Amino acid sequence: MNVNTLDWINAFADGTLECKTAEGKRVFEVRTQVIEDSGGRVFHYFVKPVTPPDTSGEVYFAAFHEVEEGLLQVDVLNNPLPEPYQRCGITRALFALVAQERKSTIRSSEKCARDEERRSEDATRVWERMVRDQLARYNPTEDRFYYEPARQ
Repeated sequence: MNVNTLDWINAFADGTLECKTAEGKRVFEVRTQVIEDSGGRVFHYFVKPVTPPDTSGEVYFAAFHEVEEGLLQVDVLNNPLPEPYQRCGITRALFALVAQERKSTIRSSEKCARDEERRSEDATRVWERMVRDQLARYNPTEDRFYYEPARQ
């Protein structure tokens, strides 16, 4: 998935994310697009490094479609950012933001291909870390992970 400059420019500025790593704090700008299609609403999130700055031009991209009110499903998670921005917690920080903003639970795709739905090995590892850290839960009957919005 290649996110072009126009996608970034046309997206609505949605704030920042902070991720802490052994090397220090990473700050990212977040932008959002809401797309209405025949299957309902789809939320596109674009995440770009601010601190430390990145000149690669790459953008982290995530897409969530609204299954029903209060439930979003991950369609795409793609992090083409260079090494300093890999494995630094962008996905978990973004899930917290999305769940709160949309007042929705986020669920994974299934691992087995079905109706063009498939969870990659990389995505499974991210979800498993969130389960280990008690940020998400796994439903083995459905073969899905769930991330609940924080209670306020």
